[in-house]
Amino acid sequence: MPNSLSINLPRDSTRTSENQTFLNSLQKVAAAGTSYGNTAGAPTTGLYVGQTYFNTDVNDTVTWNGSGWANQTSIVYDRANAAANTVAVYYHGNLILADATLNFSNTATINVSVTANGTTQTNIAFTANVPLQSNGTFSAGLIGLNPPGVVNCSWVKIGSLVTMRLSANTGTSNANTLGLNNIPSAILPTVSQQVFVPVVNNGVANLGVLLIQTGSSGPSTTL
Repeated sequence: MPNSLSINLPRDSTRTSENQTFLNSLQKVAAAGTSYGNTAGAPTTGLYVGQTYFNTDVNDTVTWNGSGWANQTSIVYDRANAAANTVAVYYHGNLILADATLNFSNTATINVSVTANGTTQTNIAFTANVPLQSNGTFSAGLIGLNPPGVVNCSWVKIGSLVTMRLSANTGTSNANTLGLNNIPSAILPTVSQQVFVPVVNNGVANLGVLLIQTGSSGPSTTL
């Protein structure tokens, strides 16, 4: 073999990656300092321990160890194993990563469960991490009426949002406020809330302030 090798490549910016790959292979051949070819073409006679051969099938240099070409099998295995454990990742048809490993993590809205199924498969389950819906009914006492009234209430809770529906009730007020008690603790807030609500007082529509207090019993809502 010649001691040096000179190759002129055309200056074509569109072939830069191909040219570089070719040059890298030539450098490996030169470093091997011996013949090159595919696996089937590896030398079989005149071999000596330490002799090198550039295997084009694995694109790397292998060494004769007295009984076989060392590294050849391990190189093939390592590359096949790496390829088998990576995937191409796409997003809406666009390639994000050509060789990637997948890692599943929980998010604020999705929980992921990954479990082994034997030794060759995994089971992946996705669960929506959304607030559960609950509902119920109760009888609430009206405070501020003479005589005190009772209304039937139904409620629905989704996350921290509570919607209540009260039955109609009329009476003579004996206070400037109207309270509602016996509200279940499951739908009471952890921090007192105030909201504006429409009210009718003596046939006149007004805008009232609804105070929803914390607690588990007694007057909890004042209008």
